[in-house]
Order: sequence, then C-alpha cells, then structure tokens
Amino acid sequence: MKKIVLIISFGLTLYGSVLHDAIKEYKGGNYKKSFEILNKNKWENFSNEKYNYYLCKSAYMVKNYKVSLSSCERILLNNPNHQYARYGLGLAQFKLHMYEDAKNEFEFLLNDLNLNPRIKPYVKEKLRLVNNAIKGDSFKLTLGVGIVYNSNSHQISGDRIINVPALNVNVKTDDKKSDFYHQELANLNYTKRLNRDGLSLTNNLFAVNEGYFKQKKQDMVYFGYQPSLVYDQEKYKLKLGLQASRLHRNKDDRLNIFSINPGVGFKLSPNVRLNFQAMVMAKRYLKSNKDYDSNVYEGSASFEHSLLDSMWLWKATYGNERKQNDVRNDVSYDYGDGSLEIYLPLYEKLVLNIKNSYKYKKYKDENVFFLNKREDSIYNGELSLMYGFADTWLLKMFYNFKSSDSNQKLYDFNQYLVGLNIYKTFEF
Repeated sequence: MKKIVLIISFGLTLYGSVLHDAIKEYKGGNYKKSFEILNKNKWENFSNEKYNYYLCKSAYMVKNYKVSLSSCERILLNNPNHQYARYGLGLAQFKLHMYEDAKNEFEFLLNDLNLNPRIKPYVKEKLRLVNNAIKGDSFKLTLGVGIVYNSNSHQISGDRIINVPALNVNVKTDDKKSDFYHQELANLNYTKRLNRDGLSLTNNLFAVNEGYFKQKKQDMVYFGYQPSLVYDQEKYKLKLGLQASRLHRNKDDRLNIFSINPGVGFKLSPNVRLNFQAMVMAKRYLKSNKDYDSNVYEGSASFEHSLLDSMWLWKATYGNERKQNDVRNDVSYDYGDGSLEIYLPLYEKLVLNIKNSYKYKKYKDENVFFLNKREDSIYNGELSLMYGFADTWLLKMFYNFKSSDSNQKLYDFNQYLVGLNIYKTFEF
C-alpha cells in the first residue's frame, strides 16, 4: 500500500512541475518552449483538461494547428461545455481551411445562452472571417437614388460686398443661390480571393451623377475604377489601392484623377483597430483649366473602437497640394484634418450616424488682390439616420452643415444640405 501511494505522489509532482514550467513559459511569451515541454509529455497527460488546454494554446501560437486541434478535441470528449476549448477548436479548424467545421463551432458558441461575454466579440469576429472564406469570390452591385436641397450651391460668401485691398475697391458678389439636385449612384464590386491565406483582389467600378434643377453649372458626373490588393491576417491587414477617375463639372471643366493608396491596419483586439494610410494623387485638367494641375501628398491615421454594437472612428490627416504650373496663387496649400465619426444603433436596423470634422488650409502663395496668404478653417458636421430593410435595402436621411472661415472674405460661407437617399444591393 505504501508503494502505491508513493508512485501516485511522484506522478502528481512530475505532472505539476511540467505544467507549471510550461505555463510560466507561455505567460512569459516563450510559446515555442511551452509547446516543446507540453508536447513532449502529452501522452502521459492525455485526459488532463488543464494540460490539454495549454497545449492547445501554445500549439496554436507556434502555428502547429493539428496539435492544437487534437488537444481541444481531447478536452471536449470529457467536457463538451468547455467554451474556450470549443473556441480553440474553431480557430485551429479555420487555420487548417476546415471552414464549414469552424463555422459550426462558432455558431454553436453564439447559440449558447451561457457564453462568456468576454469571448463573445472574438467569436463573432472569427465567424465573420469564416463566412468570408466560405463565400470566396463575391460580386455585388449597389444602385442608389436621392434628392438633396443645397442652401448655397455656389459656396459663395454671405457678404454681398467684398473689399479688395490691392485695388482699394469694394466688389459686389453674387447672391447665394439655393437649389435642389437629384443624385444617382452605381457601384459594381467584384472581390476575388487569390488564395486561402487572406490574399484577395477587390475591384470597384463606380459612377455618380448630380443634376441641379436650376443651377446647371453645378451639375457633376464622377466615374472611375478602383482596384485594391488586400492581404488580411488575424492581427493585421495590408492594402494597396489604385484609382483612375474623371470628374465633369460642365462642358469645359473636366478633371482626370490618378492616385495610389497604400495602407496597413493593426487589430489590437476584436473591438479595436489602428490604421495608417498614405496617398499620392495627380490631378490633371483638360482644355482651359490646365493652370490648376497639381499633385497631392497625404498621410492619415485612424483609430476604430467598437463598443456595445456602436462604432467610434477617430481620424487625423495631414497633406499638401502643389501646383504643376507656376501661374496661379490659389492652388498650392498645406492642410490638416481631424474628424470623429460615430455609429449608434437605435432600434433593430435603425442606426444614427454622426460626423464631425475640422480642416485647416494654409496657402503657400500671396494673393495679389488681398495682399496676404489665404488661410481657411472649415467645419463640417453631418447627422444622418440609416434604416436597413428587406436585407438589401438601405434608406438614409441626412442633414449636413458646412462653415468656412477665411482671412479672405470672398471664401467665407455657410452651407447646409438636407437629403434623402435609398440604396439597393444585389449579390450574385
């Protein structure tokens, strides 16, 4: 009897020492060492729940997904309600491209009324990735129409009389003119998954038309093509976007736009993302406006935080626009932009969207009429309600206010827009 007790005691000591050492290595970030310790002794601890749990975690961290999967399965054989083991099993299956199996595990967890709220957002995010992987290539067409009231279609100063210092005269400006315009939108999106490791190619063809009922010179047609190469991983996303587009304001005002947009995003947690993006853009006019040709260089950083189904987005941008032709003094400027955007669910599929931004523009050249360098401070705020119905329809009502304060009174103005849009998305 004494010999049996001694053998059991020795076995418990050995098990405790091995697991203790492995957990210490794991918590210290040395996942490889933790995995080596646990994997070496896994058959002696085949049915031990805690031992298999840490083997599952450490194996996943060193990308040995088969061992991670089998460790979680051993836990679930004896304890089918072990939520973390089921979550770990789904993670391993996803990495092994067992998408349908992973989907079943994550959906099983989300249907569990006793699911730990700490892991619920993680499960939701992984299920989203699994569904995207199952879908593979996607083809979407979005069509939209709307009607908008513009209180100041020309964006002109509220002051009727503007003093021009260089000429020592007062210039009479036009009256502010309000008008309604109709809006039509079409966006064709095709995303092709290039491999199972998160690499995909997104293609966007878009067209927007805005037609005023009275102020025909403000009519706009904008269309173009935007391809993007995306590499989406669990902790980060890399993106390289291109754009070629054309803007028509009237018969003689046509602008070609070409840009490249590299970016990187980091997922700090299932609810927090940090993004950085750069942009280089060439703006080239046709016909009579060649003097406005310019290049734009921009960098931005954004911080996204999801909280209780709401989403908060902070963004900061700095850039400059530089003229190509040394003719005009109202093209080259530096700018900075800060914004906050909030999405707040109100009731089922009704969402409140709040946007606020402040932009500062400082021009490089002195204006020969106002005898100073132009500086603008622009505030923009928007409040909108969005309601989704029948799965593929979206109704949007919005109010937008814009205020420009400039040291050259000609560019002081206030403007507000009130609009209603409806969108329909087709998935193929």
